[in-house]
Amino acid sequence: IDSIVAAKFPHDDSWYRGQVCSYEHNETDPSQSLVTVYYVDFGDSETIRVDTVCELRTDFLKLNFQAVECFLANVEPESVQGDEATDVFEELTYAAQWKVVMVKVVGYQQAGDKTIPCVQIIDTNGPTDIDVAEELMRRTTTQITNGVTSMPSSSEP
Repeated sequence: IDSIVAAKFPHDDSWYRGQVCSYEHNETDPSQSLVTVYYVDFGDSETIRVDTVCELRTDFLKLNFQAVECFLANVEPESVQGDEATDVFEELTYAAQWKVVMVKVVGYQQAGDKTIPCVQIIDTNGPTDIDVAEELMRRTTTQITNGVTSMPSSSEP
């Protein structure tokens, strides 16, 4: 657990850097044991078979991890309900579509022993700029706050 490994991503069968989060041993067939892997360069987590995980060469650790945990600034976390807000957020940020959005750090929030950036996300792809937090509020039950109170966002900026 916590080891950095090479792990196959089941959605495209490519290999990526990952961090082992948990291990579930299969006593009957150890090759069917499962590991939960956090993909450190794009922020997804998957539970995969142990035979799709390999030791990572140390030279692959020279590049910093590319996924960054962050909070969406000015969103009231208690107002985020169900999958609707997540679906709209993913649509607004072009999740997994490789489109560029502007992200600006506007503050920081303490979460346990970590200091996590609070970000404002602006979609500049259309004729007018769209503030993701404001559009999220307009299209869902999410509420905006006046401060840098925040909700966890997926780490795919």
